[in-house]
Amino acid sequence: MPRNSLNTANRHLESVHALPEMALVENKLHHVLTGDYDVLTQMGLHLLSAGGKRIRPLLAICTGRALGPLTPKLINTAAAMELIHMASLVHDDIIDHSSTRRGKPSLNALWGNQPSVLAGDFLFARAFGLLATSGLNSCLKLAVDTIEQMCQGEIEQAVKGFKLDITEDEYLERITKKTAVLLSASCQAGAMIAKANKETVLALGEYGRYLGLTYQIIDDLLDLTGQPAQLGKPTGQDLQLGNITLPLIILLSNGQQAPLLEEALANRNYNKIIEVIHNSGALEQAQKKAAAFAIMAKSSLTCLTPSPYKDLLLALPDLAMNRIN
Repeated sequence: MPRNSLNTANRHLESVHALPEMALVENKLHHVLTGDYDVLTQMGLHLLSAGGKRIRPLLAICTGRALGPLTPKLINTAAAMELIHMASLVHDDIIDHSSTRRGKPSLNALWGNQPSVLAGDFLFARAFGLLATSGLNSCLKLAVDTIEQMCQGEIEQAVKGFKLDITEDEYLERITKKTAVLLSASCQAGAMIAKANKETVLALGEYGRYLGLTYQIIDDLLDLTGQPAQLGKPTGQDLQLGNITLPLIILLSNGQQAPLLEEALANRNYNKIIEVIHNSGALEQAQKKAAAFAIMAKSSLTCLTPSPYKDLLLALPDLAMNRIN
């Protein structure tokens, strides 16, 4: 990505934190995660203190505000999308036995698996409550359908661990369910709150899906190339969990490295696998795939008229391509 384009994207990211709408979302999250339940309040405050990019609520806010006014329903919807994301991360950390998240101890590391599972369920319940009490039945249905797909993606990943016969199409379908559907739903929800027509809702859903694919492919690359201190979590986790990601799929597709990789994976020789991937050109090919999805994401925004919110949406795919954490 050209340096001047990246600088522009970074300026847009800095402006995210100045958005008054995002401050309202943060206040709403604090309100729903604190209350009379002492342990749950401690867990909620811990999750909030860990920060996060708040991409899902940002997408709901930007699509909603690009098409209509700020309303309490839009704030509640944006907060609900972040609560769903938080819940999925809590459950992911339990499944993956992760002890850190964003450079801080994970919930399961501090409180154990059983309380953390229930805390994740509590976050889902709070998300549903925000949507239900706002009378947002269409957004509630969208959220339920999205969580169903996210669960399907996680189950598919779990049952296919360490299996090298996964195709690129299967990988893309899996990361669509695991990651992209929630970004897509966040975009659609914002548009639905603004009472956009069906074509616009679908187009913005496609934007979110392509952005999610970009984001997850780069995330998978960072697991192989990133620095733990910047990522806030250990690298190489995908290999250790048997999650076969795009660089490895690309490498396996030529057939020549398959026996070596199968032996290394069977012996849990992860350093060897990473070495082979780094020397193969597979990382660069995967990055090109991500870049293609980033272009497709931006091209999906022609339904929006010019505005600062559209500018932010246009910047996000470039920012996803240049992530370091």
